[in-house]
Amino acid sequence: MEREVSQVKRDLIARLRREVGRQFELADCEVKSNWRRNTSACAKDGAFRNALHPEDIEDIAGAYFR
Repeated sequence: MEREVSQVKRDLIARLRREVGRQFELADCEVKSNWRRNTSACAKDGAFRNALHPEDIEDIAGAYFR
């Protein structure tokens, strides 16, 4: 499970480097379950969260549940 979730995060890291010019490390990519439940609380969760598209969160969650 960890490999699949980490691979989704690595793919996002690469895309975000191209799109926003910011380099994230895997350790920067912690995901919180409330990001799916309470989008208004997400703004305070940092640069990685703020750079994601809503479907990115669904991709990470999907990898976790697969």
